Amino acid sequence: MQSKTVTVTFRTEPEVKERAENIFNSIGLTLSSAIEMFLHQTVNTNRYPCSLDTGVTSNIEDTSNTYPPGFFSLFGCNPQDELVVPEELPFSFDSPRETL
Repeated sequence: MQSKTVTVTFRTEPEVKERAENIFNSIGLTLSSAIEMFLHQTVNTNRYPCSLDTGVTSNIEDTSNTYPPGFFSLFGCNPQDELVVPEELPFSFDSPRETL
């Protein structure tokens, strides 16, 4: 018994599609099977399965998270920092927005 499948449609430039098909065909894969492998790897590892070189260096040693190196540096934070949530917010969602 074969499992159910869905059709996924996406847009890309014709040249990118053609070049990708040539690369995958050269190693015995179709574009469809390569995308299927990408999706399975994403689900199996619970993360983006490719290297994302952002060019940002990070001094964070914890590699157990699913974020690429330098991700937190982009936002000026450290994932080991304690998250401090104020008990009261300095504004009200009910009051009108102040203008400067």
